Amino acid sequence: MRKFINDATAVDILPLLHAVAPNDANSQFILACVYAGQEAVGGPRNYMYSFRDPDKAKYWLNKFLANPKRKDAHCWGYSQEDVNTIIANIKNLK
Repeated sequence: MRKFINDATAVDILPLLHAVAPNDANSQFILACVYAGQEAVGGPRNYMYSFRDPDKAKYWLNKFLANPKRKDAHCWGYSQEDVNTIIANIKNLK
């Protein structure tokens, strides 16, 4: 069963991710996913999720894509194919 990010988890992890994100590709990817919500992994939009912010999701995605160390990021253990799908999903957020 696929689990999606929720408000309680976002509140706990956002400060930690932001603390290391300026240089850490993995944190940049995860921040993009957190701000995209379940749409990042192809789920439907959850209108009850408070942290969805397509602009922030795309900002952190672009930081990740520009990071020369992105190939070393474990990206929550997703395969490269899944990472590419998540990237496309975030790029297409409206």
